[in-house]
Amino acid sequence: MVEIYIARHGLTESNKKKIYMGRSEEGLSQEGAVQAKNLARSLHAIGIKRIYSSPIRRALETAQIVGTILKAPIEIEEDFKEMELGSWAGLAEEEVSRKFPDDYRLWNTRPVDLVLPNRETLGELKSRILRTILKIKGKDSEFPVLVITHVALIRCLLIHFEGLDMNLYRTIEIPNASLFGLQWDDSQPHMSRFL
Repeated sequence: MVEIYIARHGLTESNKKKIYMGRSEEGLSQEGAVQAKNLARSLHAIGIKRIYSSPIRRALETAQIVGTILKAPIEIEEDFKEMELGSWAGLAEEEVSRKFPDDYRLWNTRPVDLVLPNRETLGELKSRILRTILKIKGKDSEFPVLVITHVALIRCLLIHFEGLDMNLYRTIEIPNASLFGLQWDDSQPHMSRFL
């Protein structure tokens, strides 16, 4: 059986303030580092063989903490980086709602239809994460493996593997350091929440 575990990085100060971080290089908060240690402990019995990480600092720091505890090698995968947010990057949700009211309304009601300059669409993001997960499924000979990535990518995977409408994107909660399992059994993938 192919098993890919997928986790969101630990907490950052911007997460607490509801800031759209995008690809900023902010690191983990103290609480986020503790979350990463707890994530590693919860994975200890699973026997993770390799960790694939987004190159963005908060994810890589999470991967390094988990990898050290689990004694698992880390491989950086560029395509696991967070969604490109364009002009929203670095702004708090409240600022976005004030500066871009129509776009923000669309983002909260029909996010699949939001198209902005220098920003990935949800369709582009979904294609990127699915392509990369399938690449790992095909290339890695030792499972289970762990992916450390970001909220937007995990939402897209859940939507895809649970057969949900992409416009439910904003309703799916993915807490920091939460863990999901993606398993292929007789070629049928199943994704479920662990933590």
